[in-house]
Amino acid sequence: MLPVQSWAEPGEQVRVSLADATAETRSGEDGRWQVSLSRAGCGRALRAKVSGQRQLEFEDVLVGEV
Repeated sequence: MLPVQSWAEPGEQVRVSLADATAETRSGEDGRWQVSLSRAGCGRALRAKVSGQRQLEFEDVLVGEV
C-alpha cells in the first residue's frame, strides 16, 4: 500500500486518485488526513489528483522503492 497524506480544512471531504486507485477520507479536527492507495501502476509516470474544496493535479508522478 502507498500512504498519501496532507492537510485541508478541518472536516473537509478529500478524494485522492492515482492511476486506477482511488480513496476518500475526511480531514480531522487538526486538518490532517491520510489515505492508502494500491501500488498498481508503479514504475511508470502517473497522474495524481487530490480534490476537496480545491483540486490539485500532478502529472508525471513516479512511485516506487527508493
